[in-house]
Amino acid sequence: MFYRNINVPVFVELRSNVIENLVEIFSKQNLLFENIVVFTGNFGERYLKEKNLKSQFRKFKLYNLKKSGSNIEISSLRTEVVDQMPDLILSFGGGSINDIGKYISLQTGIPSIFVPTVISNDGILSPISIIREDDGYRSLGASPPIGVIGDIDILRESPILYTLSGVGDLLSDISAVIDWDLSSNIGIEKIDFIARNVAWDASISFLWSFENSKCDIIKDDDFLGDLFWGLILSGLAIIVAKSSRPASGSEHNISHALDKILGKNRKPHGLQVGFATLLSLKLQGRDDILKRLKGFYEKIGFPTKFTELGIEKDTFVEAVKLAPKIRDRYTILNEVSEEKVIKAIDEVYEHT
Repeated sequence: MFYRNINVPVFVELRSNVIENLVEIFSKQNLLFENIVVFTGNFGERYLKEKNLKSQFRKFKLYNLKKSGSNIEISSLRTEVVDQMPDLILSFGGGSINDIGKYISLQTGIPSIFVPTVISNDGILSPISIIREDDGYRSLGASPPIGVIGDIDILRESPILYTLSGVGDLLSDISAVIDWDLSSNIGIEKIDFIARNVAWDASISFLWSFENSKCDIIKDDDFLGDLFWGLILSGLAIIVAKSSRPASGSEHNISHALDKILGKNRKPHGLQVGFATLLSLKLQGRDDILKRLKGFYEKIGFPTKFTELGIEKDTFVEAVKLAPKIRDRYTILNEVSEEKVIKAIDEVYEHT
């Protein structure tokens, strides 16, 4: 019989007081780590010292990666980590911290566990790391963490901008899946239906669950918990598909084009893809979902106007024109005329 082998985490957990109970959490999973290295940033360094994480392990080394991230710096860091001979890399921070942890995990064979302090994108479980290279970034292979532990208290206090970015990245799966269906229907690509439905259900169910909630829902534990699990499932869909296809379509192409045009002035990834999802849904003929998504965005304070996102309309139009050439991925943008795109932009982002 034939089966697929996929790298899924040993465990994923969402709870309170993670750092104080880290060894207990590991023990519950029959895991024992005595010598760990920790990758974190400024907030993480202060927080972990306050919680006295060091006392829970026989050997402990903390690296503040506030100035790290380039390939050269990571190469030096990897050498230091190997010299420590740890049995675990603990990444405590945001997506860039996790990316470095996953990347070094692949190169050294040392397992990593991720404790996110923000939930801003679906790269938590992604087998890809975005690593800084010269003035740009490069996507490189990585080992997904063997465990992810979300601390609801930390996530509740994280900046709203990061949470909104996570919402945008999760809900962009809706238009990404529709693009994948489109490509499959005309015979260009084959769909992995397990990955497709994991991504679709994670995103659409999140929207349906909270679209009628109160305006300040974004700090509620249920909202944050469902967002956390939605992003986990989105990352799992990527692992199953062995491609970002279930979570990345025309909306991501537009965002990548914006990155190229804006450079260092680009906006957070999740905000860009979530904003572009509105246009993708319009072009895909899904006005039913578009209306509900836009209403939800307005309720939680997600940008629906160019002024709110902080870019010019002409810049966005330029990005949409460039988007089909960004990568070889068939989307709705390959089928629509420039005239239709301009009309749709005016309709979707009216009065902006």
